Parts: sequence; C-alpha cells; structure tokens
Amino acid sequence: MLLASLWKGVGASSLLYLAGLLGIDPQLYEAARIDGASKWQEIRLITLPLLLPVVIIQLLIAIGFIFNADFGLFYQVTRDSVALYPTTDVMDTFVFRSLTKIGNQFNAYYTDPAAIGNWERTKEINDSAKPSPILGFTFDRTPVETELAQTSEVMARVFKPIYDGTGDVATNIKTAQDELRAAGADTVLAELQRQIEAWKAARVFSDAASCVARTYRYPACRSSVANAPDAWGHAHDRINEVLHARDYRKRTLYCPTCVGRA
Repeated sequence: MLLASLWKGVGASSLLYLAGLLGIDPQLYEAARIDGASKWQEIRLITLPLLLPVVIIQLLIAIGFIFNADFGLFYQVTRDSVALYPTTDVMDTFVFRSLTKIGNQFNAYYTDPAAIGNWERTKEINDSAKPSPILGFTFDRTPVETELAQTSEVMARVFKPIYDGTGDVATNIKTAQDELRAAGADTVLAELQRQIEAWKAARVFSDAASCVARTYRYPACRSSVANAPDAWGHAHDRINEVLHARDYRKRTLYCPTCVGRA
C-alpha cells in the first residue's frame, strides 16, 4: 500500500521539482565551478536553497491532504477484501460500503470474531423491551418556567462537587435536596404528575372511543370495557350522540317534517 501510494504521487512531484530546477540560473553553477566547487557543493549551496520554496509548497499541499483517506487506493488495491478490513478499512471506504452494500448495521460485516451474534442478541433485546407507560407524553414547561430555571441553577452549582468528587457526597446531597425544594422542585413534580394524569385520562378516553366504535365487530374490545367503565361509558354515550346527529342530518334532506324542525 505504501509503495502504491508513493508510485502514484511521484509523477506530479517530479514535474514540480523539475520546473524548480529549470528555474535556477545556470550562471550560478558556472560561477561555482570557476571557484572550484564540487558537485556536492553545487547541490548543497545552490540547488537545495533555491528549491526550498518548492519544498515548502509541497509540504503545505501534503498537510492539506493529511486527513484524505485516498478512497481509490484503499478500495481498488485491496479489491474490497473482507479479510483486510481490520487494517485497510478507512472512513471513505466504510461510508461507501455502508451506502451501497450494508444498508443498516444488522447487515454489516463482522470485524471481530467475538462480535458474532451481537446483532441477534440486540434484536432480541429490542423485541422484548417494554415501552414506557408515558410514551408519547410531552411536558409543558410553561406553568413552571420560573421553578425550572431555579432548579437548573441549583443543579449546575450544587451537584458539581458531587460529580467531580471534590466535596463530601452526603453533605452535598443534603444541601442539594434542601435547595431544590426551596427552588420549587416539589412544584415542578406536582405539575408534571398533574399533566401525566391528564394525559393518561385523555388517552384512555381516546382509546375507549376508538374501541367502542369497533366493539360490535371486534369481540376483543368488549373485554376491555370492564377495565375503565366510566371512560368507556362516557365514550359510548358521546359516540351515540354523534351518530344520532349525523343520522338526523341525513334525514333532513328527504323528510319535510325533519326539515321544518331543523
């Protein structure tokens, strides 16, 4: 890989150094030979100092490409060999392979024999995981913005010695608890609990309304009515009101008596 990289760049570099050599005044070499300078002295005292600007330019160009992984070299020379991934897989080839072959992490190649089976175990964990009972809930910070700002200031100030280990844990925790209560932590928790209860009640009513509408077609919904009789009963009554009103509006188009009453 190193030889291939050097061979690939030697052509352009040779042209630059050749141009630098051709730009040196030949009279300088002639004067040096008249003074008895050897070839090594001509190179050391004339050629190298006058080529220094070209060397500096080449160095700056190389520094600019220091993070270039050279996709063509690492992909074409290795022929995308899986066995060489541990030593030749760079960011460019990994991204290219991810976009064209892998698709997702569960189809990736193993680079360590110890990792074989990790994806299957990860999938089992994901499939057996239980969702949070408040999944989908969003806390409205508006009613307690002042208390949240105060508690955030306490967390940033008091908990720092606890996190970095510079203070006594027991003393700092007791101080933090007292200051959090004084800053309004209990108010924040009470507001959070209130919003969660309201969200759960609204969700139960929504689920009840959806299931009551399907009760006569899906027997599984009937057994759920017993879990929240008040919510289900209210939802059932509300759905009946909506259905009767919709049926009444339909009949006004064909029934003159209904039109008069409307």
